Amino acid sequence: MKALTEQLLAAQKERTQRPYIQWLTATSRRWGAHPLAATPIHSEAGDAAQFAACIAADGSLCRMRILANGDLLAQRITDPVSPAGWGAAWSLLGAGVASSSIPPSMVSGSTTVNMGYVRPDGVTVVRRVSTNNGVSWTGENLVAADTAAPVRAVALAARAGTNDRFFLWAAGAVQSGASTVELRYRMLTSSGTYGAITSATVPKFRNVEGLTCVHNGDWHVAITGQSGQGEYPWGVFLTLMGDGYSTAAGNWLGLGTLQWADSDTGYRFYQPSLASITGTEHCSYWAGRPGGPDRLEIAHRVFSGYGISEWTAPAPVGVVSVPALLISGPSATEALLAGERSGWAVDTAARTLELSGRLRSYCLQVPGALRLVLSDADGASRSAELELLRPGAGIRLSRGLHTPGGPLSAGLPEQEVAEVRRVEEAGERMLLVECRDALLALSAYRANRSFAWDRTHSIHVMLAELTALAGLKLSLAASPSAQATHKPSFAVAPGESTLAAARRLLDQVPERLRPSGDGLVLVDPSDTAAPAYSYGYGGQPLLSWELASGPLEPNHVQAYGKRGTTVYGEAMDPEAVTRLGQRLVKLLDPSLADNAEATALAEAMLAAARRRARTGRLRSMPNLGLELWDRVDIYPYETALPETRTVTSFEERYDPGKGEWLQDLTFGEE
Repeated sequence: MKALTEQLLAAQKERTQRPYIQWLTATSRRWGAHPLAATPIHSEAGDAAQFAACIAADGSLCRMRILANGDLLAQRITDPVSPAGWGAAWSLLGAGVASSSIPPSMVSGSTTVNMGYVRPDGVTVVRRVSTNNGVSWTGENLVAADTAAPVRAVALAARAGTNDRFFLWAAGAVQSGASTVELRYRMLTSSGTYGAITSATVPKFRNVEGLTCVHNGDWHVAITGQSGQGEYPWGVFLTLMGDGYSTAAGNWLGLGTLQWADSDTGYRFYQPSLASITGTEHCSYWAGRPGGPDRLEIAHRVFSGYGISEWTAPAPVGVVSVPALLISGPSATEALLAGERSGWAVDTAARTLELSGRLRSYCLQVPGALRLVLSDADGASRSAELELLRPGAGIRLSRGLHTPGGPLSAGLPEQEVAEVRRVEEAGERMLLVECRDALLALSAYRANRSFAWDRTHSIHVMLAELTALAGLKLSLAASPSAQATHKPSFAVAPGESTLAAARRLLDQVPERLRPSGDGLVLVDPSDTAAPAYSYGYGGQPLLSWELASGPLEPNHVQAYGKRGTTVYGEAMDPEAVTRLGQRLVKLLDPSLADNAEATALAEAMLAAARRRARTGRLRSMPNLGLELWDRVDIYPYETALPETRTVTSFEERYDPGKGEWLQDLTFGEE
């Protein structure tokens, strides 16, 4: 249910309405993420070296370089978007002081810039500090002498608005078939006090190639290397340590896999970075294999409140064969790709195109698609004016009514342009724009490999991870049901659409997916939910209607599981069993933990059967607050008791030329 103002609620109940289109916008920002594009700024010849980079508080770019002989150099570029600035001199901070095989790290805080690296002994982590945005640097300060195991990589992070520092490193010997590399860390407060050296409570690795960390409410970490799990794949892994934002302070989340490659492919992943740009967190990393070209990949939206569950397929930005770090600028809309001998400006500005003046008509189908008919009388579709209106663009439509208090509107969930056609009929030129909502976008993405969860994730977290594969964010309308926290075994086969896989999971829970905002939301349309709207007398005007009540099949569900002891639960509709006889379904799920989980599974199946039995349709003047899976009361006659139904689809048509402004609702279960 979408909240509407009292004025708009009253206006849409009138049989005579004056529709109003507030805006129709195409945007380059789709599903909450902005595709990044890079423009070269600088490139120079020379041998590659280990490096790190960050943006200081004054907007200057600070870089460090470790040569093959261990020499440590630093550079400060005051204007990193100007090619001329990249000619700034490198200063030698120390000769032979750093390991040339272990990636270093840099981070800026409110008043300081820190660099962290490993001494040539391979076990001593040190830092240097600049209090003037990289103009000058202090000598070495000891962070940790972790003599128990060799250090593989280091990472530094700063808490925004403070000089608190988080030092993280991967330590452990690389041994065939053994997972010995662990993440270790310690904190340095703004008062200058170090905390204890502590091991992170995440699985160990066989090898770590790169490490990075940022503070974004919690301490977010990306690791590239070789996992100690399963077939020991090389990949990009994500975790976070809670700082009290979305995860309790000091708690580590389990590892999430952003990208991986089988060991026998020869692929490696290295040089990761995390950056928050335009309100979206990005993870960049380098992928390559011996004898082949390297490539930069960038994944959007990599963390969520559930844990590591919101990623998209990696998106190249046109930078290849030259290692670089994606780093945030002084503001959320600035970014650079900074390499050791190269740099690129990253385009973060979302472009928009207002189209409301061209709108001739639309047909909205929920779930599914939005079909727009736009005027092209001026031939703009053949010019650069409408260049943004192409497949992949985001579409937002807000429609409403003229009311005594002025025009009021309600926005629709974001859609994605799927197809644009230019049409000419009877001398009239038009654009037909086919869009798809977030649910239809789920059906377009097919798994490029198998995915499996072995009782390690709850159903609602698995749904979040599935939808994220298609580049979509999933949120919860309310607390998940008990059954949605169940952790069954589940697998997705290569080639299966994420929508089909999500529906298999939804068969086990009362919740359903609804397009909302710039993604999807998990809602519970159970019979216990209060109706959102009423139709008929006292509510939305009814133009026509048809309601049906069919047999409840099944009317009795039994769920069995066995985990040490027998687990059993059931749900039954006694009245339906009495009238029709037993229509029994038995379910077997060995992953059910207890009787409560078994009962919840049975009740979810029975609730879906009730929705299938209560079907029908109605036509009404548009209800601008209506959403998929809303429960509504229908009063066909003035004295009739309400019939309650769940909206499983609806269609809205707007065509001022034909005088159409209607909604058709369908009830039942899909």
